Amino acid sequence: MTALVFYDFAVTFSTEVSEIWSSKFTGAQALFFSTRYSYILYTVLYSVMNFALNPSETVR
Repeated sequence: MTALVFYDFAVTFSTEVSEIWSSKFTGAQALFFSTRYSYILYTVLYSVMNFALNPSETVR
């Protein structure tokens, strides 16, 4: 799932810059940025927490 999130981010980033970042700031942009970047942040933190766990503690 993490790879899919970052793949989507990489593929759509150029369009995001040209369409979203270059226009006047609106409520729709605030909603877009909050949903897009909060999910990316969640994915990064979730992945870090999963990789930080010791596998011998999770398997019983």
